[in-house]
Amino acid sequence: MKKLISLALISAMLLTFTACDKKENSSDTSTENSQSGQTSKSESSFTSSEPVSTPGSGWTAETAASVFCIDGKPIPYPFTIDALGSDYSIKKSDTEISDSGFCSTNLYHGKDKIFILTYNNIKKYDDISSATPKSITTYYEGMDDLIIPVQQLISFNGIRLGASKEEVSSAFGEPNNDKSDPRWTYKDSNSEGNCILFSFNSAEKVNFMRISFNS
Repeated sequence: MKKLISLALISAMLLTFTACDKKENSSDTSTENSQSGQTSKSESSFTSSEPVSTPGSGWTAETAASVFCIDGKPIPYPFTIDALGSDYSIKKSDTEISDSGFCSTNLYHGKDKIFILTYNNIKKYDDISSATPKSITTYYEGMDDLIIPVQQLISFNGIRLGASKEEVSSAFGEPNNDKSDPRWTYKDSNSEGNCILFSFNSAEKVNFMRISFNS
């Protein structure tokens, strides 16, 4: 009888230990999944190019930069070439600097051109990488067939080259100028200068986009 009682107690203890082990394993798995989910969420939010609603106070260069994305990643604000990292560069051979300090150059991602950058108050080529540009402009749709695949990596609050006026107004709200114009502009609510521009072709599709920094 004593043996039977002892066996019953041992069996009960084993079952308890097994249940605790399963619970701990389940907790560990749950924690790992939770941590994994947090990482995915964090990465997703950083690389997201999902459109956001028009800010209640209107667009600014800063809020526009936060939705101007290269391959899903928003450009930094204030924008500088140095802040983009080693994959991005400019070339002296296709950079122009006038006596007045106005500068125009191409931004490369690897070997591909992706933007036209303009600057004010540039004295020499070495100043460009750490300076904030006056504007960032995508290349015209159809300007170069080799450039178009690169342009599809660029989205501006979800808008890409070829988007319609309806899609632009849905993503950015009503422009500050006449909607019948071939170019739509949106003012910076801080500086009152234009910070966003969309150009439309004859089919009323976006053929280039620009973000301007007025600070």
